[in-house]
Amino acid sequence: MTHVLDMGFTRNLNRGDLAPQAAVECSGDFIANAIKTSLFTNRRDAGLQAGGCWSDMLYEDSFGSLLWTKQREKLTGKLLIELDQICRDALRWMVVEGHIKAIDVAVEESGPRAITITVTAHLNNDQTQTRTEEYVLQEVN
Repeated sequence: MTHVLDMGFTRNLNRGDLAPQAAVECSGDFIANAIKTSLFTNRRDAGLQAGGCWSDMLYEDSFGSLLWTKQREKLTGKLLIELDQICRDALRWMVVEGHIKAIDVAVEESGPRAITITVTAHLNNDQTQTRTEEYVLQEVN
């Protein structure tokens, strides 16, 4: 999935888009960019035959997460467990490709329709890098 990360990620009101790195305010840090892009790019859902991103047209494997498929669900303990697994699945490629040793994820409710995703990447140099991202679910009518 490294090839997808030649682009930077910008997020505005939970709608993300990829843009050339120079046009995005980011530190240029690969791990931070990889975490954010992996979590907030819509992975194709084969069961729904929906979603996906531009890179699906170029590469065999779909990139990103299925967070978008849970947008309209009621925020419960069960959903938090599902969201935690979705985040782990989205980030697993960084371990598989050898960019980091391991990844820890914690998903917590931070508001009526909001969650906080805390990701700790265990780097190959035995240091850790922790990122915290906020994610707001859509209002359920």
